[in-house]
Amino acid sequence: MMMNRLKAALGAVTVGLLAGTSLAHAQGADEDLIKKGEYVARLGDCVACHTALNGQKFAGGLAIKTPIGMIYSTNITPDPTYGIGTYTLQEFDEAVRHGVRKDGSTLYPAMPYPSFARMSQDDIKSLYAYFMHGVKPIAQKNRERALAGRCPCAGRCPSGAPCLPPHPRTLRLLRVRMQTLPAVNTL
Repeated sequence: MMMNRLKAALGAVTVGLLAGTSLAHAQGADEDLIKKGEYVARLGDCVACHTALNGQKFAGGLAIKTPIGMIYSTNITPDPTYGIGTYTLQEFDEAVRHGVRKDGSTLYPAMPYPSFARMSQDDIKSLYAYFMHGVKPIAQKNRERALAGRCPCAGRCPSGAPCLPPHPRTLRLLRVRMQTLPAVNTL
């Protein structure tokens, strides 16, 4: 009986050690991914736009003066209320590489997504890991923009606020873009 208990105890210790080794390896891989994401964030200079003067890192609020008014950078910390904490990897990818927010609205004109459109899927995955696990969530509300003049987002403003009529050139560009998209089978 004593021998059975000893065997059971040794078995449990062995399983625990193997599980711990596997967990440590997985955590090491995650840490490497987060470190790579931090490097990618530095290369993309995310902090420059997503940190207000004297503000908290990545919490947004930086005023960006444009010809059509003032735009404020958004909170990209993993805060679930005001940041990107509820974004999936796919939604994060759509925002960074394609300029489309989780709610389907566009991030143009402030988000320079064309500059990030050719990022690799691995870089996006590491950047996502960094923002979700390497950045402190900050519950800072995003500021509303103050636009005056023609809105370049063709009636689909990121804030959901009513847009000003889009500029005719923007409409032409959108029409050309729509014509180059492949047909979608709706059956």
